[in-house]
Amino acid sequence: MSVRVIAGLGNPGPAYVSTRHNIGFQKIDSLAEYVGGIWRIARRLESIALKTSIADRTILLAKPQTFMNHSGRALAALCRYYNIASSELVVVYDDIALPLGDIKLKTSGGSGGHKGVESLIAYFGCDFIRFKIGIGPKPAFFTDLKDFVLGRFSDDEIKVLAARHQNFIKCIYLLIDKGPLIAMNFINQRTRNR
Repeated sequence: MSVRVIAGLGNPGPAYVSTRHNIGFQKIDSLAEYVGGIWRIARRLESIALKTSIADRTILLAKPQTFMNHSGRALAALCRYYNIASSELVVVYDDIALPLGDIKLKTSGGSGGHKGVESLIAYFGCDFIRFKIGIGPKPAFFTDLKDFVLGRFSDDEIKVLAARHQNFIKCIYLLIDKGPLIAMNFINQRTRNR
């Protein structure tokens, strides 16, 4: 099982830039900056995409331009167009259950209440790689989960994420180079033993 597409989940438009729910977009943008390449608008596929090389493999980076809850529609169109199996798709997204900046990799499972992942499951089933990035825990003063995930990171949170950014890049390279099972064992074990 090899990786061919890495997609970040988020909501398009300036109102959602730098929100917790858009960490998938933020991480894909930073990965694109790291590896180089030019984003291209693929209107028919409802995505912005960039073809690049990571760990000596050709990888397509993508950001669905549907809203989060319809991410599956855009990524299904993209995978059909490029003839990519769901098992070759990596989806980067926020996870409220993980501490801020922590990473967890899974090759199957449910949505965990994440609407973007629910949309993906509706189109792909459960057979895609989940690259979760922690945005939790939710402070008690946020009574509404929606207000928290659509809120912006604080300056302190931005510093934590910046300090862990190189780890994100290393984990992406490990995933592409060694495959999801080896990467999952290493990444998830490392998170447990932190």
